[in-house]
Amino acid sequence: MKFRITTLFIVLSLAAFGQRDASNNNIKGKVFISGGIGASTILWNIYGLENGQTQNDGIIKAQSIVYNGAIDYGFFNFITIGAGVAYQTANGVFESGNTKYTESFSRWNIALRFLGNTYLSNHFQLYGGYRIGISYWTDIITPVPGPTSSGALILNDNHVTKYPSLQLLIGARYFISNIGLHAEFALGTPYFAEGGLTIRI
Repeated sequence: MKFRITTLFIVLSLAAFGQRDASNNNIKGKVFISGGIGASTILWNIYGLENGQTQNDGIIKAQSIVYNGAIDYGFFNFITIGAGVAYQTANGVFESGNTKYTESFSRWNIALRFLGNTYLSNHFQLYGGYRIGISYWTDIITPVPGPTSSGALILNDNHVTKYPSLQLLIGARYFISNIGLHAEFALGTPYFAEGGLTIRI
């Protein structure tokens, strides 16, 4: 809780700094197109912190990196509004009775981004704000469990399930001309850390 409050103050500070610096580094009308990869706690969400906490003991668990893309537009001198998309997969292999099951998950996240921005120099930009969206999960189990199997199915077996998502994030961009690198750290889904390339138009 203390960390969340601290992060919130940082985000509000960024917006205030951005307002002061807007005369020198106006982002109104600029577009930021970014793509990168990240890391998440998707397996903790699915199976818990320990094997068997929410499902049968996992024999094998694996997850992919998070693939991310975003477009942010400067509607005001220091505020951008944009959209982001993220995709990740995960799987686990577990036994129920004498049968070994493979459970494969995927998660698409689509969200709006509301960010306050400030330039510390002509090359270095800080930003922070919120990402609000929805995640579409799939859960495919093979072989298909029978009516008497004891596998606990998180997402109701082979269906698409929707969950709202909320993320509080803070990030930085470093530009050389209009091409830059970015890094983000966040609370919430779909990632807790992400980095990649940003193009400024």
